[in-house]
Amino acid sequence: MYAPCFRPPMMSITCALSIAYVPATNFAAQTTLGPRAPPTIASAKQASFAVTALPARAPPVVASAKLLPAANVGLGAALLQRAAHASGDSRAVLASTGLLCLLNLAVTDNARYAGAKRAVAMLDGVPASEMGLAKRWYDCVKVQVVGQLCGLVWMVRSRSAAGALRGAATFMAANVLFFLLGAAEAKHDVDGRPAPIKASVARFVLITDGVLLSGALLGALCGAGSVGRAVGSYVFAAGCLIGAAEGAPKTIAAVRKLASR
Repeated sequence: MYAPCFRPPMMSITCALSIAYVPATNFAAQTTLGPRAPPTIASAKQASFAVTALPARAPPVVASAKLLPAANVGLGAALLQRAAHASGDSRAVLASTGLLCLLNLAVTDNARYAGAKRAVAMLDGVPASEMGLAKRWYDCVKVQVVGQLCGLVWMVRSRSAAGALRGAATFMAANVLFFLLGAAEAKHDVDGRPAPIKASVARFVLITDGVLLSGALLGALCGAGSVGRAVGSYVFAAGCLIGAAEGAPKTIAAVRKLASR
């Protein structure tokens, strides 16, 4: 995560990379019999495994991935500005989501989307139906990114606390759907190489995202000043703040790297 906006503290995901063995080619046989046709990938499983046999150098980041940090920073700043003029649980929802955008999503969403594009680029020439886990990961990431952006825009444009919570629910629904579509098994790292999430970790994250989605929906459905509105809002806000704190070190490192150029 931020596949979602909450992770179990002090927990890291081990990225398991496979090493493919490619047998040497008999050059003499090739010169005698002529060049052999390139092997075809017969199944989705072979397509995903073929990624590990490629060179370690990752393709360059595409322009669409570079736009995500700017979008998240802009939306985060807009949410913080709105929070400055709000009060109570509404301020907590807007401010926590704004911090999440600035300190987590601006870096993690960019890295995740760029990695998904690289995973697909590594299988250039392979039919989409045979790209296997790489294509599934790319599709999962697109659904998550688009859904999150729609929810954030809804929060920024909404003029009521209930409307902001509906946007927050849309944001969290994108993260829940991300895992329901099989993102844990299909996950690739920033270089576009398979790095599946452990089933136990994925289950914890999905349950956590479900709780935050329920909190946002509860707050949106309950009236202003009610206990339900307060509980739902602060549950969602707490998750966002934990996600912001979790992403802060990566964001600081990225800013320092840019400043050193």
